[in-house]
Amino acid sequence: MPNSSYKTILHIDFDSSFASCGQQYNPKLQKKPIGVTAVNGRTCIIASSREAKILGIKTGMRTFEAKKICPSVTFVPANFVRYWEVSKKFINICKDYSPLVEVFSIDELFIDATSTLHLFGGVYGIISKIKKRIKAEIGGYITAKIRIGTR
Repeated sequence: MPNSSYKTILHIDFDSSFASCGQQYNPKLQKKPIGVTAVNGRTCIIASSREAKILGIKTGMRTFEAKKICPSVTFVPANFVRYWEVSKKFINICKDYSPLVEVFSIDELFIDATSTLHLFGGVYGIISKIKKRIKAEIGGYITAKIRIGTR
């Protein structure tokens, strides 16, 4: 029996958040290597899609370097208004599973689920429900990693 002083903490982080968001809202970009760039015309990639990462295109890389690796890479400007809209939906979904949600960044948060585990079928029940709701309410192209920790 676990010690009652242990807490169950979930760490949830979107995968390739800005790029996945772009792909979710523009199906023509899905399954393609994309690099998200700043809207101010800078030539640095601030996020890359899963498909681009597999090819070696990383955050912080210059666009000309990415083109050398993959001439077909598509660059899209960041859309922070949309990212914030998605983030608010994400936060609200998570707040339905615990009142103790700590936002770490626009696509990452922690949930102290200790006191609500029994309401949702345990930790894996909460994880399953959150993932299903992200898919249904935000979109199937935006996925998240969920890690379980205790303290």
